[in-house]
Amino acid sequence: MVMELLAPAGSYDVFKIAINLGADAVYLAGQNFGARAYAENFNTEEIKKSVEYAHLNNVKVFITVNTLINNFEIIDFLKYIFKLYKIGVDAVIVQDFGVLKLIKSIFPEMKIHASTQMSLNNYYSVLWAKENGISRVIFPREISIDEISKIHTKLKENNKELELEVFAHGALCYSISGKCYISSLNNGRSGNRGACTQPCRREYILKYKGHKVSDGYLLSTHDLNLSDDLNKLAKSGINSIKLEGRMKSEDYVGTIVNSYRNILDKKEGSFKDDLNFVFNRKFTKGYIMNQSPSEVMGRESSGHLGLYIGDIVAINREYPEIFEKIEISSKNSRNNRNRKNSKKNKNNKNNNNTNNNSNNSIKNINNSNNINNIENINNNNNNNNNNRNIYNNSNDVENSNSTELNSNINNTNNKGISNNNNNIQERKNRTVKEIKVSKENPINIEKGDGIAFKYGKKVKGIYIDDIIEQNDEYIIFNTTRNIRVGDEVYISYSRSINKELKKYKKEFIQSKIPISLNISLDKELHAKIETKFNLNNETIKFKYKSSSKFEKAINRPITKEEIEKQLSKTGNTSFFMNDIAINDLPDNLFIPTSRLNKIRREILDEASANLLNYYKKDKNKMKDAKSRLNRFIKNYKSKNIKNNENNSLNNVNSLKDKNNLNNKNILKNNNLKNKNNSKFKNNLGLSVFVDTLELVEIASKYDMKKIYFDPSYLFNNPEEYFENIEQILTNALAKITTQELVWVLPSFISDDEIEDCMKVFNSLESKKIPISIMSDIPGVNDLFNSNMYGNHTLNVWNNFCCEELSESGFKSLILSPELSYDEMKILVSKYIKKDIDLEIIAHGNLEVIVSNDDFSNLKDNKSLNMKKQDYAILEDKKRKKFKYKVLSDFNNKSHIINKDCLCLIDEISKIEKIGIDSIILDCRFSNNNYTSNTISIYQQGLKDTSKKNLDSLKNQIYSLSHSYLSKGNFLDGRIHEKNKKSKKSHNSKISLDI
Repeated sequence: MVMELLAPAGSYDVFKIAINLGADAVYLAGQNFGARAYAENFNTEEIKKSVEYAHLNNVKVFITVNTLINNFEIIDFLKYIFKLYKIGVDAVIVQDFGVLKLIKSIFPEMKIHASTQMSLNNYYSVLWAKENGISRVIFPREISIDEISKIHTKLKENNKELELEVFAHGALCYSISGKCYISSLNNGRSGNRGACTQPCRREYILKYKGHKVSDGYLLSTHDLNLSDDLNKLAKSGINSIKLEGRMKSEDYVGTIVNSYRNILDKKEGSFKDDLNFVFNRKFTKGYIMNQSPSEVMGRESSGHLGLYIGDIVAINREYPEIFEKIEISSKNSRNNRNRKNSKKNKNNKNNNNTNNNSNNSIKNINNSNNINNIENINNNNNNNNNNRNIYNNSNDVENSNSTELNSNINNTNNKGISNNNNNIQERKNRTVKEIKVSKENPINIEKGDGIAFKYGKKVKGIYIDDIIEQNDEYIIFNTTRNIRVGDEVYISYSRSINKELKKYKKEFIQSKIPISLNISLDKELHAKIETKFNLNNETIKFKYKSSSKFEKAINRPITKEEIEKQLSKTGNTSFFMNDIAINDLPDNLFIPTSRLNKIRREILDEASANLLNYYKKDKNKMKDAKSRLNRFIKNYKSKNIKNNENNSLNNVNSLKDKNNLNNKNILKNNNLKNKNNSKFKNNLGLSVFVDTLELVEIASKYDMKKIYFDPSYLFNNPEEYFENIEQILTNALAKITTQELVWVLPSFISDDEIEDCMKVFNSLESKKIPISIMSDIPGVNDLFNSNMYGNHTLNVWNNFCCEELSESGFKSLILSPELSYDEMKILVSKYIKKDIDLEIIAHGNLEVIVSNDDFSNLKDNKSLNMKKQDYAILEDKKRKKFKYKVLSDFNNKSHIINKDCLCLIDEISKIEKIGIDSIILDCRFSNNNYTSNTISIYQQGLKDTSKKNLDSLKNQIYSLSHSYLSKGNFLDGRIHEKNKKSKKSHNSKISLDI
């Protein structure tokens, strides 16, 4: 079976093109709750229109609701989901575990796809997804095809049916699973809320021990391209391949959909080459095809180049460009100036709103390393301006504004025009160079194509207007660009492809669904027709009786062949005639063609109505869903939510109770001695992250609840880690007194690593050595006979997330550090069950990125060779204050640590009001003195929460820390949302009991 081709759409125009060019499914977002906040996106009416158009074309529509939802937004979110439910969307894509719980409880028939940001990368987490109502898992881009194949095999062996999806083309996030916190913590724009500032596309300097190692676009990846590997993906068990690009243009989406459709259908053509003509940062097969970080990273540039043609081998001749003087009247001069000013103002307005627009186009790239997307060029202005400039100044290559580009294209000419007092317009002279380019790639270049010249870091581009000579070995053409022999030449835009794509911009219905008719006549010679067609392996049947009758033939009777021919004309409908059976037709009957046409139209209209109704829920199901939603809203707004009311969410899908921990009494008795025995004045406990045995020993001297021990940075490779980890944990346990020691499992843990960790744990258990576990994925709780705690990367944003993860076996969760005080407070107040500990990180340089990158393949073939437990410095080249620590774990994954130190010591009295169980100090990557003093200072703060004392302690932290102290999002939340949602929530004074 051919894999599903899943295309992106950021607007209805793009949506139409994706369907018309052969997408099997399209994913898109509404105005809110999608992970591309700056795409044009769809309002509710557009979604309804899109779904109908898609279903008539036998195409599915998936709606992304893959952002994280806070408690202020729950009701609005569910009302939106109800609208999608009524419209009949085919599935929703979710990241938030709380959103998963709500949808499967209130809308149990709605299909749910697990977003790549859920990080379900091993069999146990995928099995958890299956058991928790998820119908499809979208794998992270970092998982390998070998791992996918093993997961698929295990699912099949255990008779578990689950759809598997991967990204096959487009941009790659630097951070694993797209879980990046740089934008949120430093710019107030959360990538997890669709507002990423793309810090990975900026230039950085890498330093180690005070010396510069390298610079460039150090965090920028190449773009994924698996067009050569589709057969391998299908064999591994993949059901759907996804193309990235909801921020991309019509040309981009049209080109990649057309290419992949034809490749999947094994059509002949240059479809793989076509992928080079739309925006890309050069291609990689990615981690999924087992490529190394050096092959995935594209550190030399974060912009578009296109398909390499060859180098300039000769400049044949040079001559001055000559222009005629043009006399214009004063009136025309004024009109021209007015038009220019109007355009200028419009362009300025558009430029100022770049980040609020979605299309990828050429906008401002001169004097930049980045070449922008040239697929949106307006080609209606193909006049004879010699070698028009198509690149102007811009840094943001992906989010640039798609406007009319005629003025940008002609900028070079405009700069060369001067007006004197006699109203004479004259162009300044430029030098025309006739150049010869060797063809390493024998592609045919046409007038109107976009050509890019690359020399050093600089890239300049033109539209080619005249071709002097061309064959398979070279091309000769003119340019006014300042080029040199040896410069690389690329074709980055194809006028012919652009022209071809314009055919697919209009709406039209494709006849994809086979339909069968079984025709007989009643006694009165009315046609009785049994009609059937299949959708998703289900047969849709209906009966039709014509109002028109057959008549006795006066001249020539109608034949079966004539009836079949007329009824088979199904153009511009969803159907094509697969089979027409005509039973016992007398040979002396006649019916006019017009009546046959009417019969055909009425049958196809009824078939289309049945097709659309198939995707919609019946009235009873709609009524039940509405009742569940209204009951939920009433309970949610109530001041006194009873446990049994709130727990009604747990009765869906017969979820098994995963909270039965009777077999864990040993741990509870021996490892939780001080759970409710705090010495502090308030009930707020204190826990700490550490990464060395020395820090474990220091922490054990203080009154702590939990010591989260993360030994991932002590070893050079997996073999070394698993050879030594049991002894390291044994030594750590020997150092603690009353605290609970928690083993932090490796991030993005694989199936093989899970099995190795289980062996270590079972060995410790056999020796009566108790230890708890921290994980960043669900599904592994039942593998360890221990308490399971959730790391902050689980992204806990609402109380329903707490419920879902509690039911999945977690006994403690860290609230997301992206949340504000108000968001935390309402979350805790709404979490009635209180069956797990809730914690927040109150101090530390937070981890903002975990990446597969190992900083190999730097300039001059350099690599970052650090000693274990050492770190490098990553510095933003233009914004020098943005600096990060880079550390490496035993898998050579890079962990990037925020420049600013989160410090909430002076907010302890406020934290108390939230109602959490404890605060955590992240003291990993710190020295002994810093860790000891930090713990001591916070313990003093917990004992005396007076403002005077807390201010004094804050000053001590200042003198202790080498970082700028920040409160993160704790007080102000995510700044960019304040005028959108947070402002709405706060200004309307929504209480905790909304």
